[in-house]
Amino acid sequence: MKLAIVLTHPVQYYVPIFQMLSNRGKVHPKVFYTWSQWESENFDKDFKMSIRWDIPLFEGYEYEFVENIATHPGIYSFDGIRNPTLLSRIMDFGADTVLVFGWNYQSHLTLMRKLKGKIPVYFRGDSTLLDEKRGVRTFLRRIWLKWVYRYVDKVFYVGQKNKAYFKAHGLKENQMVYAPHVIDNQRFAGHQNGDWKSRLGLQSGDIVVLFVGKFESKKNPLLLMDAILESQRDDIKLIMVGSGELHTEIENRANSEKVILLPFQNQSKMPEIYGMGDILCLPSQGPGETWGLAVNEAFACGLPAMVSDKVGCYSDLIIEGQTGFVFESGNKGQLIQIIESLDKLRLKEMGEHANELAARKFSYELLISSIENELLN
Repeated sequence: MKLAIVLTHPVQYYVPIFQMLSNRGKVHPKVFYTWSQWESENFDKDFKMSIRWDIPLFEGYEYEFVENIATHPGIYSFDGIRNPTLLSRIMDFGADTVLVFGWNYQSHLTLMRKLKGKIPVYFRGDSTLLDEKRGVRTFLRRIWLKWVYRYVDKVFYVGQKNKAYFKAHGLKENQMVYAPHVIDNQRFAGHQNGDWKSRLGLQSGDIVVLFVGKFESKKNPLLLMDAILESQRDDIKLIMVGSGELHTEIENRANSEKVILLPFQNQSKMPEIYGMGDILCLPSQGPGETWGLAVNEAFACGLPAMVSDKVGCYSDLIIEGQTGFVFESGNKGQLIQIIESLDKLRLKEMGEHANELAARKFSYELLISSIENELLN
C-alpha cells in the first residue's frame, strides 16, 4: 500500500514514525512537506529563535517538499500554506490512501475535500475540548469543524481528550482509531547527570523540579516559579530550561537559590537535562495546550510528572500518586501543596511506574502497529 503523508515540515516526534513504517516494509509511505521554505525560514515564534534540531530528520524515508506559493509562507496562518501542485504530486506517487496532519491550512483542507470519496482520507491531530467555553463563538466553531471533518474517513486519535474532541465534531466510534502520542523512549532512557548537578551547585539530597519548554503564557511557567519560591521547602530546586516571550520576566524574578535557568537545549542534550530531575512540572493554562509530549519524555527518563488539568495527556498518562499528580490549572495553592509533599524516595518509585507505563503503552512500536493494522485490514 502506498501511503501519502501530508505535513507542513519535519517534526522530531513524527520522523521516527515515517522511518519505522518504511523500514518495516508493510506500507510504502512518502511524506509531502508543504512548507517548502522551512529550511530557510524556520523561526519559532514561541521560542523566539530559529530552531534546527540536531537529530536526523531526512534519513530512512521518502519525502519531498512541495512548492508553497503563499505570499506570507509559514504555519501561523491558514493562507501560509498554498501548494497548487500538491494533489498532482500525490497522484503521481500513486497513493492508495492519504494521511493528513492538521486541517487548518489552505492546501491541507483543499486536499481533503478533493480526495474524499476517491481514496481513503485519514487525519491526525491532537486538539481537545479543554479550553472550550459556552457561547456563540463555540457554537459556530462546532458547526464549522463538523463541516471540516465531513471530509475525513477516519482519524488516528492520540488519547482520551482528543477522542472526545473528535466525537463532539461528528466522528463516529468506528471512524476513530487509537494511535497514541509517543516519543523515542530508548533515546531518552538511562541518562543520569551528576556532572550537571555538581556544576549547578545541587546537593545530593535536593529534589529537582524540571520545567522544560517554551517560556510562554500558554505553559504558565510563572505559576510554577512562584509556587517554588513560596514553598517552605529549601531542599526543592527548580530548573527551567527553554526560551520564549517570558524569558526576561522569568530571568528578573529568578533571583533565588531555588531557581536555576538554563538556555534552550537541542534534542541530543535533552536526555541529559531530564537526567538531572526528580519530577517534571507542566503547569499549562492554555489556550491550546494539546498533549504535552514533555511528559512522555520525562516518563522515558524515569521521572514522574505533575501537570495541570489543561494538559491533554493527563487522563492517559497520569495515575494520581503513581505516575504523577494533577492539579487545577492556575491553582497555585494546590500546586504548592503537591510541591511541599514531595519525597525523594517516593518520587523514584513513581518514576519507575511512569517508565513502565511508557514502555508498555506509549511506544513507537505500538503506534506503528496500530497504523499498519488499520491500513492493511
